[in-house]
Amino acid sequence: MIWLAVALLLAGALLLLVAARREQESDDGPAAVWEAVQEGWIRLGFAGGRRGVALELALMCSASLPGWLMGKPLWALLGPGAWLMLRIVLGQLKRGARKRQLLRQLPGFIGQVNRRIEVGITLEKAVQQSAAASQAPLGLVLERAVQRIQLGEELADSFSREARLTGVPEFGLLATMFSVNHQFGGSVREALNGLVTLLEQRERSQRELRAMTGETRVTAWVMGAMPLLMVCYMLVINPDYILGLWLDEGGRRLLYAGGLMQLTGMLALWRMLRSV
Repeated sequence: MIWLAVALLLAGALLLLVAARREQESDDGPAAVWEAVQEGWIRLGFAGGRRGVALELALMCSASLPGWLMGKPLWALLGPGAWLMLRIVLGQLKRGARKRQLLRQLPGFIGQVNRRIEVGITLEKAVQQSAAASQAPLGLVLERAVQRIQLGEELADSFSREARLTGVPEFGLLATMFSVNHQFGGSVREALNGLVTLLEQRERSQRELRAMTGETRVTAWVMGAMPLLMVCYMLVINPDYILGLWLDEGGRRLLYAGGLMQLTGMLALWRMLRSV
């Protein structure tokens, strides 16, 4: 179990180092490495910025305090690993919900950019003005991109970086359109209109698919919750039965195997639900 906690801690550090290494290959320097570490940190679902990194590390270390106070070194070593695993899972769930919100807001932002281009505003100015008029969470992402543009980064490079940070590939499509427009000129309005149409059609298709698969998703939730509800029922009606299994060596192994099978089944159902 100690090695499990250590492995979880090393896995998080390895992900950050890999992200930092990739960025360092293209742009050496401490500032570039720190920025790459922050990018990897955000991809894991943690809070960005120096304060965010310091807060997450402090919470991770504080997870070992209860074990030390109770005189259980094993719990103290497992605490940070368990906190890291839980925090990554919650961070990825929050990141997924934020990604869906960004995709819902993106067509409106692209439409604003297109309308400003129609009245003669340059592409970069249209993006900056539309970003200022956007609401959170998209407004926060665009504000971060605009700040980098004002510091001298190319428009396409800034949106490409946001595609990596947020996990929204549509930002990468926008970056490609901006790059082609910057290199070869021409009007970008038709490409932006096509992207808006694509996003709206995909959103409409996803809503229809969720409506058609509603019964399947409810069935999956019932199948996943039924074993847990049965265990709770047995604990209330006949607690000696479960306690007898727990106190017996063979019964404890059966409970471990059943718990593992339940977690595996819940994970499989969760993946199935995400696919629809």
